[in-house]
Amino acid sequence: MKNRIESYYEIAKNLKKEYPKLSEFEILSLAVQIERNQILENGLAVSFEDKY
Repeated sequence: MKNRIESYYEIAKNLKKEYPKLSEFEILSLAVQIERNQILENGLAVSFEDKY
């Protein structure tokens, strides 16, 4: 099942709300890593309908 991929801007905005003590660099680094992981998860997702 594929998930919606958030942009790193949306992720950074949410992280800033949840963790206000993080620096801008830390927030952007985490946001890029999270977006990359979402892309990888979607790329590796296999549905039950896929067959050999």
